[in-house]
Amino acid sequence: MDGKLKYYSILQPFGRTLNLEDYIGKVLLTEIGTRGSYKTVYLVNAQNKTAFKIMGLHYKNFDELNNAIPLKLMKYPSGVMNYLKILFFEKVSLNTKK
Repeated sequence: MDGKLKYYSILQPFGRTLNLEDYIGKVLLTEIGTRGSYKTVYLVNAQNKTAFKIMGLHYKNFDELNNAIPLKLMKYPSGVMNYLKILFFEKVSLNTKK
């Protein structure tokens, strides 16, 4: 793997490449939507903020995709308010201080 992830979307029809070296970790969560529950991985940037979201709802090979991202797994704080915060705002700050 060359440390890059390329994705396509309606807003990026010709694709955009993410350099995984720009991220310090990833957060793996299970989210619940109208289609049921699904896994989600958020990439965390150097400012300890979630910066990119990959939803398992859109990928049959989500586990393989997640395992191919060579970033350390970070813990997202538990609780209903924190879950709602990341669910609706997507770009939230992770407090790594205790």
